Amino acid sequence: MPIAEMSVNVLLIFAVGGGVGFLSGLFGVGGGFLMTPLLFFIGMELSIKAFVISLRQALLVVGGQLVSAALLAVLIGLLLDVTTREIVILSFVIAISSTVVAMKMLDEMDALRGDAGRIAVGVLIAQDIAVVPMLIFVSSFGGQGFDITATAIRVLVAVGIMAGLLWYFGRFGKLKVPFAERVEDKVELLALGALALCFSAAAISGVAGLSPAYGAFLAGICIGNSTLRSRVIPVVEPIQSVLLVIFFLSIGLLIDLTFIWDHLAIVLLAAVGVVAAKSVLNVMFLRWTGSSPQTALIAGLSMAQVGEFSFVLAAAGLAASALSDDLYRLVNAVTAITMLVSP
Repeated sequence: MPIAEMSVNVLLIFAVGGGVGFLSGLFGVGGGFLMTPLLFFIGMELSIKAFVISLRQALLVVGGQLVSAALLAVLIGLLLDVTTREIVILSFVIAISSTVVAMKMLDEMDALRGDAGRIAVGVLIAQDIAVVPMLIFVSSFGGQGFDITATAIRVLVAVGIMAGLLWYFGRFGKLKVPFAERVEDKVELLALGALALCFSAAAISGVAGLSPAYGAFLAGICIGNSTLRSRVIPVVEPIQSVLLVIFFLSIGLLIDLTFIWDHLAIVLLAAVGVVAAKSVLNVMFLRWTGSSPQTALIAGLSMAQVGEFSFVLAAAGLAASALSDDLYRLVNAVTAITMLVSP
């Protein structure tokens, strides 16, 4: 099996995969087996310096998206007669855009490296960061009652650690890895070491009461802003590609065609309404925060769909018994349709 033009023992890959699967199940990563490494890869590709340049505008836009998504979720909740917890989950789902789809659209328009791409990527990174406390919040809905104090503390701790990391890397630059020169040319060690760090951080985060995906995301940020970044990213790209394919295949399995056909009017109305509302609001927020009309239009339309992490948020809500089966299927259907119809 060639990885980065070097051979890897197939039996070793299977052994590591089995071990990772066992540990992920043991430490509660299981249900997020795909999303845990995917968040690790997203964190690894996060450029702190590029993000800091558009930080103010990105935070303002994401804040506006969250508020408008909450209002839209309340409106949907009144029409569908859903619970308060379901409205909260819907607001998170609507606010998130697809990083994969948006960046592909911008790249095809040759706008990814322009002003529109820079601003859109900054907003998408801020959304990806916001997903982690969202997952912690939604997962806290499980059990007999909802402890708002404990949940607030967990979210504040998570946000505080994340902010500390962003501040450190923004100020001091790359993290120097001990003995980096001895392992930088050893492809197998880099691949296995990256995966080991990913799942170790996820396990520790899960045991600490935070989301396993949170630990994986932090580990990705540390690797992506270290002296080994340029060596590790090419090595793990094949793994990332395989996981992305499996993830989107699993999305196809989540789509209930019978449910869509039986509720076709509601599904189409929700999909069209969400895309139209997000398009208008995104452009409006970008214009208010200083972007030119053309930049705001391109960046705003690229983020009009509902994102892939909405599947994860909906699944977390269903697992916590905070989201009904019908609403879960509706979220999956709307998310898939909005991603499919994106240019």
